[in-house]
Amino acid sequence: MSLKRIVALTTIIMIIILVQPSVFCQKHQYKIPDKIDPSKLKLVTDLKITAIETGPCQCYQNLVQANAIFPTSISVHVMNAGKVNVATAELTVKYYHLSLSKWVTKKKTIGPLNATSYPSAQIITMVSTPKLIKKSTGITATVKITSTGVVDSDSSNNSRTIKDCVSIVK
Repeated sequence: MSLKRIVALTTIIMIIILVQPSVFCQKHQYKIPDKIDPSKLKLVTDLKITAIETGPCQCYQNLVQANAIFPTSISVHVMNAGKVNVATAELTVKYYHLSLSKWVTKKKTIGPLNATSYPSAQIITMVSTPKLIKKSTGITATVKITSTGVVDSDSSNNSRTIKDCVSIVK
């Protein structure tokens, strides 16, 4: 290629760059909000119910035929399997009380539920006296995060139902 052609091509390229800078040197501009709304920021964790423990059942063999269980207590094992601490959560236990012929719901605010590398369950006693419970409906425990700014990543493990007496050996 001759020197004249190189000079001509270089001149044309320089003119294009000077005349149309936005084509070659386009700057990306990002809009940064003046104020971030903290209510829109959500941290993610995972609360789960790992077990419901009833303690030993009284008169078990006689009550099974009557569609009943008679647990001495009801405790729920709740674990934070996520990576974010939860200040407060609401634990609910629901069962059909045969002696009263009605549904009974017990609620308790629990916390803090800390996230750790090796999560372990906290055991929360919800009922400490024997109750005559309808076996076919069982005992249902549910946990729900009440702390602001924290959401549960997997709500499918936030509830558990048992339909029999369960004693956990430690």
